[in-house]
Amino acid sequence: MTKNFNPERVSRVILAEMSMHLAKVQNNVMTKSEIDASREVIVSFLRRLQDGGDIPGDVNINYVHASVHENDRSTIDIKLPVRLRLYIQEGAESVLTARFQHDCSQCSFLGHGLDCDLYHCCKNKNLPTVTARHSSIQSDYESGISVARLLPVTEPLGLAFALALEWKTKLAGLD
Repeated sequence: MTKNFNPERVSRVILAEMSMHLAKVQNNVMTKSEIDASREVIVSFLRRLQDGGDIPGDVNINYVHASVHENDRSTIDIKLPVRLRLYIQEGAESVLTARFQHDCSQCSFLGHGLDCDLYHCCKNKNLPTVTARHSSIQSDYESGISVARLLPVTEPLGLAFALALEWKTKLAGLD
C-alpha cells in the first residue's frame, strides 16, 4: 500500500490535469487520433502519479477509457480505472480490507466496495466466477459471471466483474 495515497488530493490533481489537457485538444469534432492522444497523456500522467506513490501499485493504469461524448462531438468522455475510482470513493485502506468471513480457498479477494467483499474464483477452471459477499453468513452472497458482465459497476457483481477484468489483465501482463 502506498503511504502517500490521499483520495481527495489525487482526485483534485487528476481532475485539474485532465481539464487542462482536454481544454487544449477540444475543437469542432475530435478525431480518433486526438482521442487516442488524450488517453495517452492521461495514462502517462496517472503512471507518473503511480510511480511517485500517489496511486496504489495495484491499479491497472491502462484501463483508462476515452471516447467522444455522444451528445457533444467536441467533448471527450474519460473513464478512470474502476479500482482507482473505488480507491478515491472509499479510501485505499477500506478497499483492501475484507469485512466478512469467506470459506472458499480458491477465491482471490478483489476488494471491498458497495458494502460487499468482492472475489474472483477459479475453483472451476473452465468457468471462473465473481462473488459479492454481503455478510459472514454462509448463504449471504451472490455470484455469477454471466449476469455480472451485464451489470453496471454500481451493482456489487458488476463491480466485482470490472475489478476482476482489470486484475486478470494485470496478472496476465497485458497492461
